Amino acid sequence: LVRFCNVFTLVFVQQFFLRGLGGDYTSAYSRATSLAREAIANIRTVAAFGAEERISEQFASLLNQPSKQALLRGHISGVGYGISQLLAFCSYALSLWYASVLLKNRDSNFGDILKSFMVLIVTAFGVAEALALTPEIVKGSDARGSVFSILK
Repeated sequence: LVRFCNVFTLVFVQQFFLRGLGGDYTSAYSRATSLAREAIANIRTVAAFGAEERISEQFASLLNQPSKQALLRGHISGVGYGISQLLAFCSYALSLWYASVLLKNRDSNFGDILKSFMVLIVTAFGVAEALALTPEIVKGSDARGSVFSILK
């Protein structure tokens, strides 16, 4: 039973890291988009002052910030997922080692151990994956409310 909590927590953490910690880059991209839109709308003025290179450099620097954020989040997500995988497999190894001790002392049989191991693993994965979707369910509920308010 203690192992169930361990596996449940690890699977939940893995789901979190698999999503890559989310990340909202819309504000960073909107600044770059507004700069590009402004430059295109005023292309004659930009060309008259020879500012094409400067506008291009500003646009590249505005896009550089979300790129660095994505790289950092990717590394954090990868390390976190790797650690959660390590802990999950160590937990499996510990459980199977204890199962071998039970088998050696003839306190249990192989069939019962395998059944309980599989039940715990499958149940933990199912519950953790369902709970990992909770933020999306909340977002869907909020969106549903706004859609129905528009339809009224």
